[in-house]
Amino acid sequence: MSLLQLKIATTKAIRVQISSQVNKIVEQLPAALGLAQIENLRGSRTVELSIDYPIEQELKLVTLGDPSPEAQAVIDAVRAVVAKDGIESQIKTQ
Repeated sequence: MSLLQLKIATTKAIRVQISSQVNKIVEQLPAALGLAQIENLRGSRTVELSIDYPIEQELKLVTLGDPSPEAQAVIDAVRAVVAKDGIESQIKTQ
């Protein structure tokens, strides 16, 4: 069964808005499992688990209004890297 086919139903799920809270919750609940960025593991008692497939997280570049020239340079650099890797269709302007 692939990860996309896996469905987990629980009434005990805890959703957090700040990723650094994940480790704090997992540290307090012995049976807890969380998804966190590796940088957020530093200084915590939680342990990174090895898995056979990557878990991906969608990230957005955001600005307040039109991007400044500096911000536009970053956007252009990201698009260039994505285009080079052949995944240009994943970059969208909203």
